[in-house]
Amino acid sequence: MVSKRCYNNKRLLIRKMFSTLVKGKCLPSEAVYKKPIKCPDPIKKTQCYNNGRQLMHITTTYSLDGDKCRASEQLLDIDPCAHVKKTFNRRPLFQIGRCNPATCIAKRVDYRFSSKDCQCEIQKKVSNEICCCPKPIINQSICDPNTNAIIHKQIHYSLIIPTYNTKAFKSYCQSKLSQISVQVKCGKKLQRIRIKPCDGEFHIVSILKPIVENCICKQKLIHKQKIRCGKL
Repeated sequence: MVSKRCYNNKRLLIRKMFSTLVKGKCLPSEAVYKKPIKCPDPIKKTQCYNNGRQLMHITTTYSLDGDKCRASEQLLDIDPCAHVKKTFNRRPLFQIGRCNPATCIAKRVDYRFSSKDCQCEIQKKVSNEICCCPKPIINQSICDPNTNAIIHKQIHYSLIIPTYNTKAFKSYCQSKLSQISVQVKCGKKLQRIRIKPCDGEFHIVSILKPIVENCICKQKLIHKQKIRCGKL
C-alpha cells in the first residue's frame, strides 16, 4: 500500500506500507521518504574578486534528476566600469575647453577609469592643449637666374587635433613648406633712345632695351652712334 501527499517546500511525501517475514511471521513495515516534485528557483548573487577589480555574477540553477535536484552554476565576469565606458564610447575620452587666441593654449581634461572595491572610479587629468597655430612664416626669398623669378618660401601650420575616443594623442601644429614663384617684369618692353647734347661736333645717340637680369630690371645698350650736330 502506497500513500502520497504534498509536503511543504515543493516535495512529495510518500508513505509505503509492506510486510516483512521475520521468524515465520509477517510483520507490517513502513517506509517514508520525500521526493521533490519541483526544484527551487534560480539563485543569483554577486561577488567581488581580483583585489576589488572585477565583479562576478553567479547564477545557481536546479534541475530535477530522478528524485533529487541537481545544482549547476553559471559564472559571468562583469567589469565594474562597463556602464561608464559604454556611456563614454559615444563621446571622446577627453574634453578641450575654450581656446585662448593670445597663447594658443586650451585646458584639456582626460578621463580614466579604475576599479576599487568593485566600484568604478573616474579619474581626471588636467593638462594644456595646443588649440591654434602660428601665422605663415616667409623665411627667405631667392632669385632663380634661369627664369628671373623670385621664389618666396613659406612655412604654413595646420592644427592636427585628436580623433574620436583616443587616449594618448594630443593636438599639435604640423608644418608644411610651400613655394610661391613671382615673375619679375619690367613693364612694357619698349626700346628707349637717349640723345646726349652736342659736344660741339657730335650728338651721341644710344638705343637701350629693358631686360631682366638676376631678377633686376636693367637697360641694355643695343646700339650707339655719333651724329653731327645740326643733323637731327
